[in-house]
Amino acid sequence: MKIFNHYIYGLLVMSWISVGLAADTPAVIEFSHDLHVADLEINCTKCHSPKLLKTSMSSDDIILPTEKRCLKCHKVWKKDGECEICHLETEPYQSFPK
Repeated sequence: MKIFNHYIYGLLVMSWISVGLAADTPAVIEFSHDLHVADLEINCTKCHSPKLLKTSMSSDDIILPTEKRCLKCHKVWKKDGECEICHLETEPYQSFPK
């Protein structure tokens, strides 16, 4: 019985940690290719890894840039704590890779 109790306790702790981490991570990224590519004429490799672009075979491939890459241009937003400009919490989409 002790082993079972420890097992249940461990599962509870792990779920609390997971929920806590998920609550701190915004779930949705708002991004406009039209703004970056069409309006600002930014080349794909400015944001996306050239290696991933070469191996991508479908528009379904997830080749999100890293947050570090985005911050090369947008670091002032993070510094000012304006994460909600890109990070939203309305849909369960994948967040930026860390």
